[in-house]
Amino acid sequence: MSARSFEAFLLAASVAVGCSDDADTSGGGSGGRQQEGGGGEGGGPPAAEVSVHFFVDARPHDADDAEVEATEARYSDPVRVVVRGLEAGQRIRVDSSLGSWATFDAINDGTVDLGRDAPIEGSWTEADMDGLIWSAPPTDDYEAAFDVTVVDAISGAPLAAGSFARSSIDAGVEATPVAEGTRVGTLVRPSGAARGKRPAVLAFGGSEGGTSTGEFFAYYLAQLGYVSFGVGYFGAPGLPADLERVPLEILEDDLAFLASQPDVDPDRIAVLGGSRGGELALLLGASFPERVHAVVAQVPSGYVWGATSGEPVTAWTLGGVDVPSVPSAGAFPDSYFKDGEQYIVSTPTFFASIDAATPEELDLATTRVEDASGPVLLVAGASDNLWPSCDLADVAWQRLDASGHAALHEDEVHCFPDAGHFIVFPPGSSTQDSTAYFNAAYDVWFDVGGTPEGNARAARAGNTALRGFLERALGAEPSADR
Repeated sequence: MSARSFEAFLLAASVAVGCSDDADTSGGGSGGRQQEGGGGEGGGPPAAEVSVHFFVDARPHDADDAEVEATEARYSDPVRVVVRGLEAGQRIRVDSSLGSWATFDAINDGTVDLGRDAPIEGSWTEADMDGLIWSAPPTDDYEAAFDVTVVDAISGAPLAAGSFARSSIDAGVEATPVAEGTRVGTLVRPSGAARGKRPAVLAFGGSEGGTSTGEFFAYYLAQLGYVSFGVGYFGAPGLPADLERVPLEILEDDLAFLASQPDVDPDRIAVLGGSRGGELALLLGASFPERVHAVVAQVPSGYVWGATSGEPVTAWTLGGVDVPSVPSAGAFPDSYFKDGEQYIVSTPTFFASIDAATPEELDLATTRVEDASGPVLLVAGASDNLWPSCDLADVAWQRLDASGHAALHEDEVHCFPDAGHFIVFPPGSSTQDSTAYFNAAYDVWFDVGGTPEGNARAARAGNTALRGFLERALGAEPSADR
């Protein structure tokens, strides 16, 4: 395989299936907010019996919002587990039916709080209320409900148990498939009668193609109160076969369709995409500022890159004209072997192309993100081994900052430490398989970076930033974050 075709494959592998020092590393996840009696801070004397309690934060981005004790929530909402009624210093083991576990020593008030207390040992190591979920073994089957059991770590005697249920991604929403020429995807809105005009989001994936990523986000965002259109732009019937010279007008038409919906406010529409979709989101904000009022670009690029088909052409066109892209340097990726398997690290190939390009070529390939009419959110991983998302996001950030756009619109950039490429989806599942994926066509593993813990923390912090950003940029709805 030629260097050119291999680099095209690397671009195709930059899927969103996965820079700020403000990533949340406390593990508490709710900014220190705590429902009275929630354990951990003056929780009172031990209860007569050991008991398991679940505290849900439906608005983790809202510092004025308090957790509530509940036994169900949306699957991505932060859930803090607290065990009460223990003896001071008592060592317990907490197990979940998901397969995660940890041991703790109760503090003086007889509580163990997974958002406050670091395990003595277990499947996660730091205080982290999400640890029970992200440290579980990966599975292809989403488990909506899970059980938590508590035993005495010394004697093994059972102490308490509790159960928690998470709603499915399609709960509380109404979905309408759309297949009209190049307008391909699913329109999703909150269930029930519309109350006036709502904000809306056009969502799409990266170089994996098809509609599945965009549709997933459309379901998720509809649960938060937004009318959402999850679309594809290649790799589905009615669309170009490859990410090669894809007309941006396909997405312009999708935006017009979304704006035409009777329950959508056409002046409050955002775009959301990850990886090559993050590159696309920035392009759409700059190219159609009259349609796009906010941009969410996850593990994105402020540079435009070439087609993933292997042809030496750009990925995008506008008005029938090629959108200039960074020329390929033809570099090969780094690789290493682990447990007899080959792993590919493709980030160096992008650095090589940037280094080989002339200043004029880079300037032509740089998206004019400052032309966006509304705020921009950039989310990236400092340990991204698929492409250097923090560096590529910084290309956009430097333009936003230098132009005054960042100050005017309160743009945000987050580069999360120990985080790789697979950090874009809402938290709520295991991240044990988030650092690499196997490509059967080439019989190699792609190292996409980060650590399971770092990816989990970035997913949580990035999701909290996303919720707050959309609410600030588009306005909140009465049913949002219900």
